[in-house]
Amino acid sequence: MSGDGVRRRLIGQITAYRTSKCLYAAVELGIPDLLARRPMTAAELAAETRTEVDPLRRVVDHLVVAEVLGLDASGAYVGTEASRLLCRDASDGIANWVRCELQEGYWRSWDRLVEQLRTGTPAFELTHQERFFEWLARSPEISGLFDATMRDGSRDLDGGLTTAITLRPGQTVVDVGGGDGSLLAALLTASPGTRGILFELPREKAEVVPALAELIAGGRARVERGSFFDGVPSGGDVHVLKRVLHDWDDQRASQILGHCRDALAPGGRVVVVDMVLDDDRRVPVGRSLDVLMMILMAGRERSAADFSALGTAAGFLPAHVTATGTALSVVELSLPVPERPEPHAGR
Repeated sequence: MSGDGVRRRLIGQITAYRTSKCLYAAVELGIPDLLARRPMTAAELAAETRTEVDPLRRVVDHLVVAEVLGLDASGAYVGTEASRLLCRDASDGIANWVRCELQEGYWRSWDRLVEQLRTGTPAFELTHQERFFEWLARSPEISGLFDATMRDGSRDLDGGLTTAITLRPGQTVVDVGGGDGSLLAALLTASPGTRGILFELPREKAEVVPALAELIAGGRARVERGSFFDGVPSGGDVHVLKRVLHDWDDQRASQILGHCRDALAPGGRVVVVDMVLDDDRRVPVGRSLDVLMMILMAGRERSAADFSALGTAAGFLPAHVTATGTALSVVELSLPVPERPEPHAGR
């Protein structure tokens, strides 16, 4: 790339936040939803969203240039395939993700990144004077948005994981930190003859997906409440940790794996569903997400070698990684099979 090309790319990276915040404003105001119904002028959009016409027009014009919105022959704004994904009711939409990632709680934390680099304290804690999950628990609105974002992110993923995570009839799978039980329900449905336990923190408003509720009613699943830092339900053959370990530093991640090891049946395994960083740094999203996890909660994304190191330190065999064709991989950590004692020879 020429010097001018490098310069233009760098400027684009520096100024990308402008588009991000315009996207956030548009989604918060419901503009993609309005344009999904019919073309609208700036004045009509301003009337519907109770905003001022001139500043709104300037934001929407930027989103036209960014190819998020479009214009028809009359000059009215129209929806596009990109804006359809930003509609609140889109079955494959990312509106919740936009609202969660770009809301003030996350956004302000980035201002303290330099201080985190100097002190080691997560920027989120420096900004809010409390840890991320404590902050989340205090706000039902943000907590609900966070949960909705996690559900949206899993919508097209859990079905693929059922082929990557093998279960045998008679086995019990424990979904550790499994949220609303979406993945557990998918695993049990795909593997007849198995049973499951959803293990999650106690919540004032605790809901599971209808598919898991049916499995609970049929006796194939149950819910247990508690913290994986205190322990994990015993007797499971397989423990699933989907997007759990990346929330924590190595010390806390090792503690979670240790509790899984202690609770697993002999020869059991932990299945970690997480992003696996490439060693040659070719996938930018993994590195940017790694920094986000660092800022929010001192968490991290890990490489295959990192997972192996965590696992072997906790008594597991080296990690076996299976790609899923998505951003996430399946990392299996198995316990050694106990050796059978040699039978004593008869007299």
